[in-house]
Amino acid sequence: MKEDRPLYLELKDHYEAKLFLHGDNHRGVDWPNKLDAETRYRVMMGVLDFLGREGNNAPKVLDLGCGLSHQYDYFLRNGLDVDYTGVDISREFVERSKAKYPNNSYVVADILRDEKRIPLSDYVLANGLFTEKLSMTFDEMWHWVGNMLVAMSKKAKIGFACNFMSTNVEWQRDDLFHLSVDQLIEFVSSRISKEIIVRSDYGLYEYTIYVGSSPKQV
Repeated sequence: MKEDRPLYLELKDHYEAKLFLHGDNHRGVDWPNKLDAETRYRVMMGVLDFLGREGNNAPKVLDLGCGLSHQYDYFLRNGLDVDYTGVDISREFVERSKAKYPNNSYVVADILRDEKRIPLSDYVLANGLFTEKLSMTFDEMWHWVGNMLVAMSKKAKIGFACNFMSTNVEWQRDDLFHLSVDQLIEFVSSRISKEIIVRSDYGLYEYTIYVGSSPKQV
């Protein structure tokens, strides 16, 4: 019997369609506004300072759902030396990233199915991976997100960062994943770590969390 296709692969199809339509720019990873995208990269980079760094070597950063490696490009433009690994479920995105940055490490993988192929890093970043649910129900999306957060925590020696659409807005879009901070913190604190920083100070209709790894994960 053929295995059912995971619901979250709709996200892969969606982003690849945006890439083919718009190319290598913010719209190619479905960020409608370039300045807002830059803000998100800055906030993601902030996890290194908020959770601290170990030693003097370049921190190992795993960019989950790396897309076109725009986060790495932001690191470069801001003078931060990182040991970068990009992971994406889409071979198309990975191949385009490899062509731009051949000295980086890239893996085509689904962290839920290919965990052993994904390296342990100091930090795991997931920028925009959990903001759109498309045709999935809230419960379907939340089930996937919960599994992803646990998987991310297992690959992060120091901690991880990711962002979500806020519920503290005047309206909500059905295709976006609006998640309450309380629901997220309850899950993370009970399943992963109690070291949680919530950032909603950067002017967008979303928030970012930084989660420090618990001792059992170091």
